[in-house]
Amino acid sequence: MRTTSFRTAPRRHDSRRRRPASAAVALGAAAVVALAACSSGGDDVPSGDGSGGGLSGTITAAEWGGVWDTALQQVSPGFTEDTGVEVVNSVNSGSVLAMMEQNPGLYDVAWNIGTSGVQSLQQGLVEPIDTSRIENLDAINPTLLDALTVDGELAAVPISFGTTGILYRSDLVPFEITSWEDLWDPRLEGQITIQNAPSIGGLFVMMAGGEAFGDGIEDVDAGFEAMQELEPNIQSLYSNSAEPINALASGTASVAVTFANYGVDLSDQDVEIVIPEGGSPWSLQAISIPVDAPNKDAAYAFINYMLETQTQVDWADAAAIAPARGDVELPAETQDKVRETPEVAAEIWPIDWVWFGENVDAWTTRWQEIFTQ
Repeated sequence: MRTTSFRTAPRRHDSRRRRPASAAVALGAAAVVALAACSSGGDDVPSGDGSGGGLSGTITAAEWGGVWDTALQQVSPGFTEDTGVEVVNSVNSGSVLAMMEQNPGLYDVAWNIGTSGVQSLQQGLVEPIDTSRIENLDAINPTLLDALTVDGELAAVPISFGTTGILYRSDLVPFEITSWEDLWDPRLEGQITIQNAPSIGGLFVMMAGGEAFGDGIEDVDAGFEAMQELEPNIQSLYSNSAEPINALASGTASVAVTFANYGVDLSDQDVEIVIPEGGSPWSLQAISIPVDAPNKDAAYAFINYMLETQTQVDWADAAAIAPARGDVELPAETQDKVRETPEVAAEIWPIDWVWFGENVDAWTTRWQEIFTQ
């Protein structure tokens, strides 16, 4: 059976701001500790609580619903079979941060994206991850770990990630799109749909403008100058993930910037999926542990279960998302659902989610000055 490896070696760009060395050292040390902690057992044995004791009861997971809830319903039962611990998935379409604030003591694990992951640690809603209890930590793409590090502490454990790409109708666009710069081509006037700020998808396009026309993804001034130039090409600003797919399918828009994997099901409708060489923005799915989680042993065991090789494959297949571990090999039928190849994984941009979260409000104000005139 053909497989594809996700071995990663993230490329660093000289123009990007680096994480302070102390954080990198802390992560390196954490990886060594984690490796030692799991050296006595195999990867695919049922995960324990890190102390050698048994597990019992239930864990309640704060999560987003939609495709993620569907995928969790498929993957979580294996954890119950291994440990006897039932997983209760608590769906809320709003902010996971708000869910934890409003329901202290309810959740044992919380699924977070990058910004909410670091913010929940900064706000004292989750505890720093005890990396000595995380098996396979050293196999996770280092760029993902680095992005979730706050003052040397890990806010959440990455489970999977997905890149943002350019989806376009080859029957409607008069040229082949290959790069982020191509979005600014005047031939695309009035044809592009992008996500509205403050959602991260739209701000990713701003970062792409800094990368294409400035000194890198953190050159915000160049990015917003580029967004001003891009405005004539924007047909619409979408607010939910179904809108760009529907716009492409109907031909209302011929280009969309969204999750690359969303385009897989549109391959029979002349939709091409482009993840430009030289890197791309990304979002992740990571697990945090609330400070007042009632069953922390089982929470750590669940994280370890989600990082097991087979679970990473099952999760990738169920959610059409790339595994966080760089050494996982996906079967061909699963890889066909996932656009993140090993080469793509090696080039994801080193996004600093602390920096992103600190600036999102100011960026949204600048965004609105362009798109609400």
